[in-house]
Amino acid sequence: MIATVQRVSEAKVEINNSIYSEIGEGVLILLCVESDDDSVRTIKMTDKILNFAF
Repeated sequence: MIATVQRVSEAKVEINNSIYSEIGEGVLILLCVESDDDSVRTIKMTDKILNFAF
C-alpha cells in the first residue's frame, strides 16, 4: 500500500473527457491498494494520513 498526499487549489477526475468528480482547494490523496494488503496495513496508512500535517 502506498499513498501520495498533495495540497491542491483544485483537482478533477475526467473519464472519457467528462468530469467525474472535482474539488476546489483541499487535499488530494492518491491511494494504491494491492490484493495482499491487510487490515493492519490499512489501519497504519489511515493513521499516517489522518495525522499528516496539512
